[in-house]
Amino acid sequence: MRLYLLVLSSFLVSLHLISLPLHASGCGGGEGPIPFLDISKFKATSHFTLRQEARSFVFWENKNQIMIRTYENELRRYSVSTGFLTGLSTIDFPIAPLQDPKDQYVVTEGENSIFEVNQRRWETFTGAQNPLHLFWKNNKLHTLDYTFNAHGGSVFKVYKYEPGTGAAKSSCTISWMNKNANRIRLAQGAHYPYATLYTVADMGTQQLLDVYQIDVETCVLSNANAGTNMFDGQIQSVYAFEGKGHYGVFTSDPNTNFYYASPNRRGCPAYHIDTLQAPVVIDGINPTLAAWTPALGLRIYEPGPRTFYSLLQNWPIAQLGAGDIQISKNHDKLVLSPLMQGERNRELVYMEVTDTP
Repeated sequence: MRLYLLVLSSFLVSLHLISLPLHASGCGGGEGPIPFLDISKFKATSHFTLRQEARSFVFWENKNQIMIRTYENELRRYSVSTGFLTGLSTIDFPIAPLQDPKDQYVVTEGENSIFEVNQRRWETFTGAQNPLHLFWKNNKLHTLDYTFNAHGGSVFKVYKYEPGTGAAKSSCTISWMNKNANRIRLAQGAHYPYATLYTVADMGTQQLLDVYQIDVETCVLSNANAGTNMFDGQIQSVYAFEGKGHYGVFTSDPNTNFYYASPNRRGCPAYHIDTLQAPVVIDGINPTLAAWTPALGLRIYEPGPRTFYSLLQNWPIAQLGAGDIQISKNHDKLVLSPLMQGERNRELVYMEVTDTP
């Protein structure tokens, strides 16, 4: 198929729910939507081609390399600069879209294992029973683990793994009693030092959203709600942005479907994103989301400056989920692996985006 390349001890911490300042109005309802400005004419794109498929991947922008898991469960390294494709190992689990600062380790989703590229060896370590890998910080892989207890509550544990030690250290344990504990979900994206979680409860024709953040350093679970979060339609996705109390919400409402919460704002600005499925967050530091429809193609939305631009118009994309699209810090490079209509395997796409006068 053609591929278009375009600490060891845990301590129990009593729960302190620290609420952020609540505004008179929260997310959901209100006036809107705020329109996005189309800046597509100020963007130019170029792309390359390669005969390669990707089941999952991570983009190492510092080295301009893509680490690929193939459909034959092979781990390969593709150099965008040279075009070389190098086989490294076998791999039985999806690649987590986590980039370590040294571009040295490939992390697997749902497993306590990493691949060290320079030595071409796997490291399997002890730690979380159900690992949710969050981010790298200070050469340590930070992981969240949570379970439900017999009393209807949740137990959260934070682990930190330093490569070469063989065991992730449990840095804290939090016990949380909440009637909606069994509905807890991890928001899309994670940014040091927070793991962002949320619950959704049906309230007649609306849904109530509660957002929480765990600080992996202080081991405090905080209420991050921007007021009362009551939404029309179904809440389909929650996105973690960098900073305390920063998050986005996507709903099924046909008119106003995206909300941007920040403690620096009053309430939540409301927007409409044209999309066939819930958008995916591709940058949580400068909040950026990717969305697509068969008619409009792929669009990149930036709710801060309230702009969007279009890419890959008229491409018959069938699926594009979290982790299937990654962007460089300067937003000048994009790597994605969409599933195209009529195809069984995902195609890898590499793009370069430049600003035009």
